Amino acid sequence: MTALRKTVASAYNATLFNTDGSTHTDLFGANGTLLLGHCNPVVVQALAEQNQKVWITGRINSDTRLLAFHTVEQMIPKTHFVSGFYTTGMEAAEFALRASRILTGRKDFIGFAKSMHGKSMATAFLAWDNPSGYAIPGIIRLPFPIADQASSVLAQLDSVLSLRATAAVFLEVFQGSGGGEKADFDFCHSLTTLCKKSGTLLVVDEILTGFYRTGSLFFYSHFPLEPDIILAGKCIGNGFPVSAVLMRRGLEINSQMLPYSTYAENSLASAAVVGTLSEIVRLPIADMVNAINALIATHLSTVEFSSYKVNGQGALWIVDTGNVEIAQKIANDAYENGVLISQAGSIIRLLPPITIELDLLEKAMTCICATVRKNL
Repeated sequence: MTALRKTVASAYNATLFNTDGSTHTDLFGANGTLLLGHCNPVVVQALAEQNQKVWITGRINSDTRLLAFHTVEQMIPKTHFVSGFYTTGMEAAEFALRASRILTGRKDFIGFAKSMHGKSMATAFLAWDNPSGYAIPGIIRLPFPIADQASSVLAQLDSVLSLRATAAVFLEVFQGSGGGEKADFDFCHSLTTLCKKSGTLLVVDEILTGFYRTGSLFFYSHFPLEPDIILAGKCIGNGFPVSAVLMRRGLEINSQMLPYSTYAENSLASAAVVGTLSEIVRLPIADMVNAINALIATHLSTVEFSSYKVNGQGALWIVDTGNVEIAQKIANDAYENGVLISQAGSIIRLLPPITIELDLLEKAMTCICATVRKNL
């Protein structure tokens, strides 16, 4: 984005303070990681206290590390446990790939187009366009199962899974980077059935949508899905690099899966998890997300979008303009008027912290809608 000419000196909640004295309302939130906003006092305190104790211990447990495991497991479905913490969503997805192969004894994978599981060679080829990559044998990418093509995708899926060579199917139920499409409800029911029937693991990616970004703990809970592995990230550390792999109880971790890495489960990341989730539990989270959802939806409903596609829920909204230059223009114009939004390709995304002041969000949405109207 050519308009990003300011330098940030500090930030608090949903406001960026620039070195020249200007400010921006941040509806980008570092790709949706800042669920509780910049420099949330509880998270800051947790990191500051841990900073004086111990940062990283390798594979030796620390009290904060154990507390992070316990804190997450108190929130997630009892059917699952935390198999490990990692640094990024991509690293979590890579572990899920390795673990699925070991658990099933199979090599192949299925992903769905325009989803986002990471930018490594394997995670990108699962779903995301990766111009620098090469085809990876055994990875099949199917069209994303929206309603009008769900039956066709299901037939392709059934054909592949019947071969019993697929280790896992990766599904991002709500595409946070691919235009905001949501998987068809009936398709999800059939997917669960087919995975069980064929002995294939189901990996649900909640890296962006999980931990209340869309209003519920996990977005998949609105669908008839029974994931074997859940990928979480972004919101669980409120901007600190940390992700988590949640596995169905009964699945076992072993050394062949290569379950550790240099910075995995470090104590600083664990402190960020504990601080973030303790604050999430304390807040009236449903009311806060519902208020944001209503305000954004109301503003966007005032715009005659023509060919633009609008999808969203909670504190995650996506407008697909269908044109990269138009999306860049909208994002640049908004930035020039004091609002930072996310732009990738032809889409713009709104990812406000749930702690944003509603009057600030009101002003930001007024600006964004005016900018969109100008560029219709």
